[in-house]
Amino acid sequence: MSVLSPTTQKQVEADLIEQGLIDDDQLEAIHAKAEKEAIPLFSLLISDGHISNEDLTRTIAKINNVPYVNLSDAKVDADVLQLLPQEIAERYMAVPLGEMQHRLVVAMLDADNVQAADFLANKIGRPLKVYSA
Repeated sequence: MSVLSPTTQKQVEADLIEQGLIDDDQLEAIHAKAEKEAIPLFSLLISDGHISNEDLTRTIAKINNVPYVNLSDAKVDADVLQLLPQEIAERYMAVPLGEMQHRLVVAMLDADNVQAADFLANKIGRPLKVYSA
């Protein structure tokens, strides 16, 4: 996942509080611990059990206005998998999920990476609908 800008990080923190996943006091304590131990804040929130990786991914997707999909729930047709070469799928951490309105639906770890999405679209010769995974 790409590094979040300070503005986006603050938005994610505020959204996690709004969702009731953490409160202001917990966030303040985790900020202090993260700074003291030189550990990324969100890694610490996950490792300490305050939020799940899915909570974080879903929240980042929401903040970035990118649809979210849980890949463990996704059913993928083998024919669709063939549309994106495995080497490229692995390099860009992208999974083709299906087709929608003449677009290939792709879940990507770094769904807000416009350059990667453009490269994939050009490689397969059709537009994409990108989801965060």
